Amino acid sequence: MLKTIKRMGPCLQALPVAVLALFIGCGSDGVSPEEHHAPAGVAVWAGEDRLLEVVGQEVEGELRVQAGSETELLEVVFLDEAGVPVPQEPGTYLEVEVEDTQVAAWHASNPGDFSARLQGIGVGSTQAVFRLMHGMIGSGHPDDVSPAVAVDVSP
Repeated sequence: MLKTIKRMGPCLQALPVAVLALFIGCGSDGVSPEEHHAPAGVAVWAGEDRLLEVVGQEVEGELRVQAGSETELLEVVFLDEAGVPVPQEPGTYLEVEVEDTQVAAWHASNPGDFSARLQGIGVGSTQAVFRLMHGMIGSGHPDDVSPAVAVDVSP
């Protein structure tokens, strides 16, 4: 047994380094939530018109579209406590989840973009949640998650 331990000597010496590397590499995106600031709200704009603003849990406005059509290009902006747009940090992206995809769909210009079009699929109402994500698209963590906002699709 002593011979086996002696032969494993170099492996045992490397073990602490391997364990340290494992713990350092465990984050899915390599960025801890403490390294950036979470915004206080979100706004959705269509050109010069603010369609929706969410601050904390308060929602003002809603998203509307007709069935069978799309909105013009919408811009999503995250806000600080004073309602001032928060600059997009490197490594951030947007995820929007529409509750009922039989009613509406969110089509980002490119995956993770802060601009998109809302498509009306079927007449009805649903909700959407906006997530400011940080890290790699598809595997990051949320910096901010809005409350559900109303999406109305009319005939």
